[in-house]
This record gives sequence, structure tokens and C-alpha cells, in this order.
Amino acid sequence: MTTGLPPLWVKHPDLPWGSLGWRMGWGEVYWEDWRSFFLALGEEDRRRYREVWPEPEPWQGLYAFIETGEPPPRVVEQKRKLAGPYPLPSTDESRISEYYRVVWLIRQHLIELSSQEVHARVSESVLRQARGEDHLAFYAEPNGSWWRLSTLKAGGWLLQRLAASHESRAPSEQ
Repeated sequence: MTTGLPPLWVKHPDLPWGSLGWRMGWGEVYWEDWRSFFLALGEEDRRRYREVWPEPEPWQGLYAFIETGEPPPRVVEQKRKLAGPYPLPSTDESRISEYYRVVWLIRQHLIELSSQEVHARVSESVLRQARGEDHLAFYAEPNGSWWRLSTLKAGGWLLQRLAASHESRAPSEQ
């Protein structure tokens, strides 16, 4: 067996597994070419290919995924973490930044607020992005507490409880 096409992580070390780069553009083309090449190998040639090109840690499970569709260990672990449950915010909690807890709260507990609701009740200073923030969204808990979600440019998410002092007017004045 010749080594044929090098594996994805060798050809494009700048593209991590799961990146959009593998689903569009030049990454997508190489993914499909490599996948076709790998699946066309006989059983013995695949075994030797795996020996020559062992999966590095971030790519663990790729060969099984390509052959059987079995999700890689990192995806299984991510799904487990996203399933929760996580503790609901306590009354004295004002900041939550643990990624899986934030995602779980958004999916299972919080309700996204419309821009009309937010603009009617929240002061301008809260609506502005701070340095290091990329995206803002606002959520409410069933108990009425409001939260500001920011996507951080450095990575991660931050949920911050809005204090009553951030409201520009009472809900009855809307």
C-alpha cells in the first residue's frame, strides 16, 4: 500500500475537526476526496494506513466515524455535558461563565427576549457591547429575572444578571 492521501490533520493542520472549513470551500473538497480514498481501501490497507497515520488526540474517533458513523468520543462527551442538568441560578448569583451550564440554561430554563422588550426596559449602557464582546442577547427566567448574554471575543460566553437599576422604566410604563 502506498500512503495515498495524507489524513485531514496533516493536509490542513490549521483546520480543527468540526470546523466550518471542512464543510465548505477547499476543506470540504479535501474532506470528500480523503473520505472516498479511505473508504476505497481494503481492510488490510486501512489497518496499515491507521498504523502509518495514527489519530492525534483531537482527531480520536475519525476513522470509526468515517467507516461506521459512530460519533467520536469528544462528541459523545459534549452531548453528555450539554444534557445537564445544571443548577438554576441562585438569587445571589450575578455572573455565570461555565460554558455547558450557560448553554443548558439557555436551552432549558431561560426565555430569549425580543429586542422590543429589551429596548423598552433596559438602559442604553447595558445595550452597548463592551470591549471584548462580540454578540449580545437578553433572556428572562420564569421568576422574572433578566440576564444579559455576551459572546466573548477571547472565547466563551458570559451570562450577567441585570440589576433593577439597569431598567430604564418600569414595565407598567411600556
